[in-house]
Amino acid sequence: MRRLQGSFGWRLFHASGQFPRLLPSTPPPRSFLFTPPRPVDALAQHRRSPQLPFAARGYLSHSSSSPLARLSPDAALYFLLGANVAGFVAWRTQPQSWCWRHLAVWPAQALEPTRAYTLLTSAFSHKDGWHLASNCMGLYFFGGNIGRLLGGQRLVALYCAGGVASSLAHTLWMRYEWREKHPSLARIWGYPTLPPAIGASGAVNACIVLSAALFPYASIYIIPIPFPIPAFVVAALALMRDVYGATGSAHDGVAHAGHLGGAAMGAAAYVLLRLKARR
Repeated sequence: MRRLQGSFGWRLFHASGQFPRLLPSTPPPRSFLFTPPRPVDALAQHRRSPQLPFAARGYLSHSSSSPLARLSPDAALYFLLGANVAGFVAWRTQPQSWCWRHLAVWPAQALEPTRAYTLLTSAFSHKDGWHLASNCMGLYFFGGNIGRLLGGQRLVALYCAGGVASSLAHTLWMRYEWREKHPSLARIWGYPTLPPAIGASGAVNACIVLSAALFPYASIYIIPIPFPIPAFVVAALALMRDVYGATGSAHDGVAHAGHLGGAAMGAAAYVLLRLKARR
């Protein structure tokens, strides 16, 4: 998620191993992200299989009557990727004033009923190619495997929830900083034109944190580092960077508070999985 300028701080990565094939009639899973146990072939087996993370078992056993429940993991992934590309194209084809109004979250107006939709639309909005490419890369690797584990419906739900949480975190943090720096003006005039934010980084962070929580010791290679790094270490380093960026003196144009809001939604999703698994 970007605040004016900046980008999601992930470099090109590659990891070894095979992700388990959790949903029948889907293509073979990508073989470069996780290193879990042996594959699971059938839905009836993997719902309670000890090969799955404990938190995922109970959630998979709950069926849904929603039409989105029939959305395949790959269809959900490519839908989200396509929506992000569409947002990027909109910045190239539509008037800039229209894009800033409808595809960016503005902290001063985001909580108004007529502007609340920007909490979500900003999560599909990218103004430059590098920002789009880095977020789509993270979504493709981490989000794709989350979709294969929990289904396409829940991947879309996690992405949208992470995007909204990210926008809310950015909005509330910008308002908090303004009140702290200008308490008198905040009481008299309210909130001025605080920096807006765009980008899918918060939503992608939700996928990353949930993946790292489910498979904390998955091997991830980050180019050019020659050795594997556990997933929980990668997630922890990214969160530490965002905590420093939000609370420190860094002025890099990145909406670090938004990143943390998306990560918090990923952690909440993991807690929900744990609670459902205990039922």
